[in-house]
Amino acid sequence: MLLGFDYAKSGSRTFISACSTINSTYSSLYSKHDVCEQSSDKFKMMKMLALDCIKGYNDRNEAPPKELLIFFNSCTSDQVITYHEQFFIPLLNELNEIFPRIQIGITGVMVNIKNSERFFLNDKSVRNVQAGTLISSQIVSENYDFFLISQQSNKGSTVPNHYKVIFNTSKLEEGQLQELIFGQCFNYVNWTGSIKVPSVLQYAKKSAKFSS
Repeated sequence: MLLGFDYAKSGSRTFISACSTINSTYSSLYSKHDVCEQSSDKFKMMKMLALDCIKGYNDRNEAPPKELLIFFNSCTSDQVITYHEQFFIPLLNELNEIFPRIQIGITGVMVNIKNSERFFLNDKSVRNVQAGTLISSQIVSENYDFFLISQQSNKGSTVPNHYKVIFNTSKLEEGQLQELIFGQCFNYVNWTGSIKVPSVLQYAKKSAKFSS
């Protein structure tokens, strides 16, 4: 199951939206949003939205998902611990209570679409790398992170996405995760070709924007 979170502000209020897939082919979607009046309620609200999405999956398939892949917009490094303590661990504990006999693997991925890095092919003429280019060594950290270019660009410089896994209890291998992320950039309805981010994250962004 894929799950994306995004936010939109309207005055002093923050609208949090969640969008998830509820079938094995990632073709059926479930979305829900809520309003966060206080910043201290953000992670509690995100946990409740995640549980609602998992319930939607369970109602559709009469079984919970075995794997849960969650996408967020990028946060600063000092917020990662907060995500662990206030979102991932409480969510995992709640799922263990709801489904005591089923272990659901969770992978949390931060997506940063604003990077200073640029990658080019150095052949007869310097040009952008092709869509699907993956950079997972040398310039990345020793942690679970990588750069991925999901769109082809013929004008200007292609801005790569930086994906960083900040929580992982899943058995999903790194190569499988990277292929899945790239494939989901082609799963946005009524759009020819790929988009910049996995489709559930773009749907969550649109839902939050339209709700605010």
